[in-house]
Amino acid sequence: MKKVMSRKTICFLTLLTSFYIFLPQRLHCSDFVPGVKKEQLFITGQVSRQVTTGYLQLMREVTKPDYHKILTPFINKLNTKDVSGGSGEPLYSIAEFADDHHIPYIMSIDWKADISTLKWRISVALKKNYNVAFQLPATTTWHNDASVSYDGVLEQYQKILKLHGFQMGFIDTESDEYMMLVFRVSHKNRVVKAVKMIGYKYYEK
Repeated sequence: MKKVMSRKTICFLTLLTSFYIFLPQRLHCSDFVPGVKKEQLFITGQVSRQVTTGYLQLMREVTKPDYHKILTPFINKLNTKDVSGGSGEPLYSIAEFADDHHIPYIMSIDWKADISTLKWRISVALKKNYNVAFQLPATTTWHNDASVSYDGVLEQYQKILKLHGFQMGFIDTESDEYMMLVFRVSHKNRVVKAVKMIGYKYYEK
């Protein structure tokens, strides 16, 4: 005679199965908020409040208030299951959304991109977020096939930015691209803190 599972057993197995199906994949970045485990940064399906707060704080530090009303709803409704590639990391979704809306927030630049791309990204961020413009290094300073990763390129742009009270900062994704931020030097400590909150290392050139 076949054994029939009790209703309680069936419910338990159903819940257990659902848990493993919807458990988000782990982050694969190298640094996380001190004292917080990887698995705590995301709750099932929904991005954790800690990560959301980090992106909102970063938004306030590097973009003008006019853009907050566009970015805030998107950041608040982020869901790890909606992230492209299923990596469980909302960073790329946010960067893509900002680009689609012409907002200089988290800006992606491939390491092989030409220097004019870097110059354009910085110029747009300064103009749109701070309404300032000043002379940046000419792309002709380097040879024609030089890219943004060429020796001294980022350092030279950083030097000019800092002379005017601004700087670049980068989110370390351990990949072949730069996830760039442009902000006031006086905001650096808050930017670094926000980057740590979203689960990444901060670095600069």
